[in-house]
Amino acid sequence: MKKLITLLFSALCATFATANEITVDAKIESATVFLQGATLHNTASAEIPAGVSTITISRLSHAAVQQSLQVAGAGDFTILDVRFRVNYLTKQESSDRYQALEKQRKDLLAQQQRLNDEIAVYKMDEELLKKNMELSGKNQAVTMAELEKVANFYRSRMLDTKQKLQQKQAELEPIAEKLNDINRQLRDIPRNVPTGEVQVTVSSKKAQKAQFAVSYFMNDAGWTPLYDVRVEDVNKDLAITYKARVEQNSGISWSNIGVTLSTGNPSLSGTAPELQKWIVRQQNPQPVYKASYSKQRVAAVPHPNASFNKSEEVELMADDRMDYAPSAANWAGTTTTNNTTTIEFAISEKLTVASGGEGALLSINTHQIPAMYRYITVPKLDRDAFLQAKITNLEPFNFLSGMANIYFQGTYVGETFFNLQQPNDTIALSLGRDKNIQVERKAISTFNERSLLGQKRREAFAWEISVRNGKQTPITIQVIDQIPISGQSEIEISGVQHSGATLDKDSGKVTWDFSLDKGQTKKMELRYTITYPRNWVINRN
Repeated sequence: MKKLITLLFSALCATFATANEITVDAKIESATVFLQGATLHNTASAEIPAGVSTITISRLSHAAVQQSLQVAGAGDFTILDVRFRVNYLTKQESSDRYQALEKQRKDLLAQQQRLNDEIAVYKMDEELLKKNMELSGKNQAVTMAELEKVANFYRSRMLDTKQKLQQKQAELEPIAEKLNDINRQLRDIPRNVPTGEVQVTVSSKKAQKAQFAVSYFMNDAGWTPLYDVRVEDVNKDLAITYKARVEQNSGISWSNIGVTLSTGNPSLSGTAPELQKWIVRQQNPQPVYKASYSKQRVAAVPHPNASFNKSEEVELMADDRMDYAPSAANWAGTTTTNNTTTIEFAISEKLTVASGGEGALLSINTHQIPAMYRYITVPKLDRDAFLQAKITNLEPFNFLSGMANIYFQGTYVGETFFNLQQPNDTIALSLGRDKNIQVERKAISTFNERSLLGQKRREAFAWEISVRNGKQTPITIQVIDQIPISGQSEIEISGVQHSGATLDKDSGKVTWDFSLDKGQTKKMELRYTITYPRNWVINRN
């Protein structure tokens, strides 16, 4: 009897526990995306009974950092326990990109099968024609006229069959290539990704509808700053559109959610480092290396001034640029908040980002920024003039280093790296070539000469540089050339003349800065003499 009571009690407990296990799906409401990583904010609701019950909140990312998990409840109940687990039995849905590629792959396979069937039929026709030709010749005697008629018939049919066969085989080739490309792309898109779940145990005195807020941090997400720089005319300010590419690989599609971009990096410690005691001891000589920049990791390469071990790896973190003066500014579509150590951009429009896809591109804001425009030419290397825009005082705009697309007068002219880590606050952007400015560099034959002076060889050089402004507006231009620098005491550089240019004696760089009115031409001269031992051969580049 005692055993029977125990079994009945256990069955009742199991029934009660099963009745109080509730599973609901989480919905992503918003995300705070950092340069590396993102915090996802989810909501879920469930009808809970009186007593103790367990709510399983599913459809979370399997990549959630468990230590960052936070669960808050709204209602007259108490949260007793929170546990995170990965559910390998329930898979996330394939991304939209994967499904689209899979549909395209199936369509191509159907086309491929249809073509193969047609090819098989034409090959069968070809074999039948061959057999019929043999039979027609064996079974009965034919006259020459009949033979010619039959030959013409089979020739025409055979030629038509072979042409159609070749045509169908040619149609197969691009389909096979496309299928190969799609299969390779599909291999790069994650699928059959497990889900994450949070089990929340609650105690309630009554049946009610409970609201839950679940947030967690994940590493496999982030945003990259990008820029569009547009110049309509050298007499106008340039426009810089601050953009961001948001990417994520959470296993869950972010569909129509609110997004805040942050320049922070939660993976970095917020605690200041402490210096340890430095004890100097004798040690064996070690190879020396220098850190060489790469996108994520740094490779070690020999350098005479560095002094760390070859076995050490140096990791460069993203440029957070956190030290800004506190301020707040509102732009159309984006609210920018300068916190003590980070900057946040609250994007007003909802965003959809597929997991494992190409990411989503969004605009943060656009600024009109004054710029100083000038042309630069180095006629020794290239006789075109390049338009350059110089901009200063970019700190108030909260820009980060990143790639920039350059557009001049509505035409794409290339891309450049928007480097905001350089020590000065001036950025120079190249806006491409301008064929309306003619530059010429030619030797002055009456001065160029070679001669021998005892054991010395003397070579004199003279160059005339001319610049003509073929534009309808005045321009400012910088012309750059050089004089050689002696690398040995036996080589002497003398007779330097540069007609009003600025000379940097350490580098040999010669620079002319001037303005030209429309249609105006300016000429400059550069002269120098090289003297060296007569039996030497020197480089002249």
